[in-house]
Amino acid sequence: MRAMGYNKRMHPVSRGWAAGALLAAAMTVSAAESVPLDGIAAYVNDRAILIGDIVAMLAPVERQLRQSYRGEELERRVAQAWREALNRAVERALILEEFQRRGAEVPDRAVEEEAAAIVSERFNGNRAAFLDALAEERLSLDDYRQMTRESLAILLLRRQEVDARVRIGPREALDYYERNLDRYRTPELLRARLIVVRAGATEEERAVKRREAERLRAAAAGEDFGALAKAHSEGARAAEGGDTGWIPPTALRREIAEAAMRLAPGEISEILETPEDFFIVYLEGRRKASVRPFAEVREEIERALRRAEEQRLHERWIAQLRERHFVRILQPEVPE
Repeated sequence: MRAMGYNKRMHPVSRGWAAGALLAAAMTVSAAESVPLDGIAAYVNDRAILIGDIVAMLAPVERQLRQSYRGEELERRVAQAWREALNRAVERALILEEFQRRGAEVPDRAVEEEAAAIVSERFNGNRAAFLDALAEERLSLDDYRQMTRESLAILLLRRQEVDARVRIGPREALDYYERNLDRYRTPELLRARLIVVRAGATEEERAVKRREAERLRAAAAGEDFGALAKAHSEGARAAEGGDTGWIPPTALRREIAEAAMRLAPGEISEILETPEDFFIVYLEGRRKASVRPFAEVREEIERALRRAEEQRLHERWIAQLRERHFVRILQPEVPE
């Protein structure tokens, strides 16, 4: 067996894998109380994937789904989640089988360093507390080491077969930027404040409300518009001084948007009259439409391209592993 390449710089990432494995194992133990763990969901070569393992993976997702869905829609989404969990378990088993086929191994020191890191970071250096936590989950230290070893094996092989093969350079990012300029366009934005006066239900009420709107319009010429709106507006944003925030004109009611577009920053509109309300608009500011420069979005694009390329390479790699190793699915659907 040959040791797979490992270095301490990998610690922060691999530690997350180990912690995740610990959680998964704890969930599997809990699932054992209600699910027959000797039921087989799938085989990858001679490696059995237990139904209980899939149930454990599915449990938190199913709880969330039950909060949002009922009836047939719930059943459909749970069935989909089962297939996704089963597929993830098969992928994990395929990678472990490939790791074994290559005669690779995770160095013991890597496993011990992971354990030491968990003890330091999650148990404040108290190894006894760490062992107690394992015992509470009915896991032995050997169980934990094996889980950590498998998680590191998956991490190391994926880094070799996927992460190390990703190549995203400035040219690819620039090409993407130029093909997708619309994604980086910022529409024209304006920021306004509104005073809203409800028009009333009768002609008499409307006349009174009109005079009130005229009084507020006159006062707005010499007072702080935001304070006036906060004190007298009957609109939904009165508490914020009638502030719309920075929004595109299309997000405003048509009459208000048209009035705002005719104003310069600092100007106040005439009274806008609609069947339901009277509006007074103050334009606080306007930002012209623009395109975010490539230099500003380059890192964002490169990260997105890298994620997409990692996913493509991962899917291609898993497809190759499925051809190389025997996979048999025995429980494709949620067990009754």
